Amino acid sequence: MRRVRRLFSHWQIIAGAVLVGVFVCVAIAAPQLAPPDDPDNPSGLKRVGRVSDQVPHPPSDVAKLGTSAGQYDIYYSIVWGARSALRFGVSVTLITAAFGVIIGALSGYVGGLFGGAIMRVTDALLAFPVIAGVVLFQQLGRPATFTQLINPVATIYDTLQIEPLMLALIVFSWMPYARLTHASALVVRGADFIQASRALGVSTPRMIFKHVLPNTITPALVLAAHGERRPAAGNRSLIAHAAALAARKKFACVVAGVMEGAPALEAALAEVEASGADCALIFPFFMS
Repeated sequence: MRRVRRLFSHWQIIAGAVLVGVFVCVAIAAPQLAPPDDPDNPSGLKRVGRVSDQVPHPPSDVAKLGTSAGQYDIYYSIVWGARSALRFGVSVTLITAAFGVIIGALSGYVGGLFGGAIMRVTDALLAFPVIAGVVLFQQLGRPATFTQLINPVATIYDTLQIEPLMLALIVFSWMPYARLTHASALVVRGADFIQASRALGVSTPRMIFKHVLPNTITPALVLAAHGERRPAAGNRSLIAHAAALAARKKFACVVAGVMEGAPALEAALAEVEASGADCALIFPFFMS
């Protein structure tokens, strides 16, 4: 309890906790804060005017924060964009951390040629920029335009309902978790309780999930919350980085006039800033 009081004695911690709490509350309470017109597609953009009207309008009773070009409700996009960004970021982080921790624990416990090979693959993928991986997976999923051939990768994406951006972030973000867990597993596998379990004939899968993982997962949890320092992401956690990338992808769709999928927080903010509607510019701190 004393540590908790000491932690919240800093105003930076309190401010950060409040901002994160507000963001999560907005994402959870999106159906109550901005009731959707179509219950089957609650995350779609909400139009409150004529399509032909490309002039942004100021706040009104219909649109609390005004409208963007095309008469899309900015308030609705911000609220539902917060939910979609949070869901995307948390999903990517959970899948990435789980995969990396399991791979790291397995390679660290087994060791030898297998563990060394896994770590060399990890090092190779660490040298590959995440942004380049995102572009690669996006391009692989593009439908063929100049030929009559069907793109098999795009077919797989559509069949399995896979988001290329999410897949790219998972493929190129699990390595830090694997390296960290691998180092911890190398220490744990020499412990007395591990040697005793081996003497009793405990199988490798049971050993990893019952003894190795519980004693090596704590550093991975810290990494998931704090993040790894990278040139592309700074020192942000993977949740914030994934949510920001998802928002920027939707921003490109909005600018291009393709209103598909869920709205993005940064997309709505970019249009607000371009239109001069400064009343909504308080919301970018959600993505920091």
